[in-house]
Amino acid sequence: MATIKNRIIEGFVKEMEIKGMKFTMDDLVRRIGISKRTLYENFSSKAEILEVLIDETFAEVDDKTQRILQDTELSTPQKIKGVITAVPSHRVLYDKNIFEQIKRFYPDQWEKFAEIFDNDWEELRVLIHQGIQEGIIANLDEKLIVKMTMEAVQSVHDQEFYIKNNISLTDAVSQIADIILFGILSTEKNRG
Repeated sequence: MATIKNRIIEGFVKEMEIKGMKFTMDDLVRRIGISKRTLYENFSSKAEILEVLIDETFAEVDDKTQRILQDTELSTPQKIKGVITAVPSHRVLYDKNIFEQIKRFYPDQWEKFAEIFDNDWEELRVLIHQGIQEGIIANLDEKLIVKMTMEAVQSVHDQEFYIKNNISLTDAVSQIADIILFGILSTEKNRG
């Protein structure tokens, strides 16, 4: 059974999906069927709930990443793809409009989100380095590869593009990983 804090966070996510960040605490308590008092006994503000959501989102991605890194059955390219495609279950933070609202109205939480996102790529850099050492990745600047990957993954915030072109978030991130890993040419003979 979900704890009251989990119910609040789930309700918060649902409100974000429907109204962006423009919902009230009254909207939230109505959605989950609790009193305002119960809400404020658990969280002091929308900003606090948002901060917990950000923490949980990145903790989930970190957990997925660690499981991928520890899986001895996966090759280095499979681990790289797994790390790139490790997205959280709460994908609402990948919506460009919500992303912009957080940036505008919740600058402290935005700073935290941006800092974690920018600094949370060390595992990928290590895997790229390992792939270069193994000779399965071209000897290119690993920091540049990571930066290109980060920026490509950030493109999923443009939900309008993906919706318009009928590409799911999961498919988008998977194809981004494939392009980073294998390029856009269909076969080896076409590369030369």
